[in-house]
This record gives sequence, structure tokens and C-alpha cells, in this order.
Amino acid sequence: MMGRMPIRFGGCLILLTSLGSLPASICAQANVRLANLTQDVELLSRQVAILRSEVEALRRENAQLKATSSSNLVTRDNLRSLGEIMDNKFSTFRSEITSSNATHKKDLLKEVNAKLTALAKQTKQQFDTMAKAPPAAPAAAQVNYPNDGTVYTVKGGDTLSAIARKHGSRVSWIKAANNIVKDTSLQVGRAVFIPQNN
Repeated sequence: MMGRMPIRFGGCLILLTSLGSLPASICAQANVRLANLTQDVELLSRQVAILRSEVEALRRENAQLKATSSSNLVTRDNLRSLGEIMDNKFSTFRSEITSSNATHKKDLLKEVNAKLTALAKQTKQQFDTMAKAPPAAPAAAQVNYPNDGTVYTVKGGDTLSAIARKHGSRVSWIKAANNIVKDTSLQVGRAVFIPQNN
């Protein structure tokens, strides 16, 4: 037995069978179906070609995206490394500043302590000097007294008022002329100037 074998001839498909030829209406239907199938195959061939070109475009785009993402990964890695380097440098800088501040504080404290110690010694010396010095006599009030007078040597039992009466002077003049603050500061044997009015 022989199978069916399509042969195209002048727009008409002749199917040869072992039984003989078929009627013309069947042949016409077969030709229409064959034409439809041919159009479908051509349409499918075009669509396959379009799909192939789209797949090729997608492959190229995918390759470009891979290359771009690889370069972006390198860039991200570089940025991450740069960030780590900057963090390390910042930490080092911060520790150097902290160390420098501590050293500066120590130096400043030493300097301040040295100055305070020197000032304390100087102040103590001045206090000691003031403590050893005799107390300053209060300033006597300015009294105008005569420039003329005599010198008298103080004897035991003398008082300023007695000396002033005896020589015709005033106590205030004798005090002012001799810088005497207290009446009791007269010492035996001391020479005093006694101002007198002529």
C-alpha cells in the first residue's frame, strides 16, 4: 500500500492514492485548506523571525546590563573600600586629637601650677616681710608749726604737755615736728625739737 503524498501542481493539489483520483470538490477543499495552512506557516515563520530578532536584542541588552552591573559592583566595592579607608583615617585623626588634647591639658596644667606656685611663694614672702617689719606709725595730721625753736633732751618723768608748758610751745607742734604719734612714745635721752613762737 502506498501512503498519501501531496504534490502541488498549478495551484491544484493532487493527492495520489492507491485508490485513484478524488472528486474535484474534495480537491478544491484540500487546496483551500492547503492555502490556509501555507499562510499560517508563513505567518508563523514571520513571527518566529520577529521573536528571534527580539530574543537577540534581549541577549544584547542582557549582556550590556551585566557589563553595567559589573562596573557598578566594582564602583560599589570601591566606594565601600573608600568609606572604610575614610573611617580608619577619621578614627586615627580622632585618637590623635584626643591624645594631643590630653598632652596639651597636661602641659597647660603644669604651666598653671608652676605660675600658681611661684605666685604663692611671692605672696608668702611679702606676707613674711610685712610680718617682720615694725608696724607703720599712723600718719600724723599735718600741723603747721613755727620753724624757730630749741632742741630738748627728754629726761625721766617728762611728758609732752609738761615740755610744751615749760618751753612755751604746743603739744601738737612738738608731735608734728618730731613725728610723734603717741604721747607715750617719748624715750629718755631722745632729743626733740620744740617749736616756739618768737
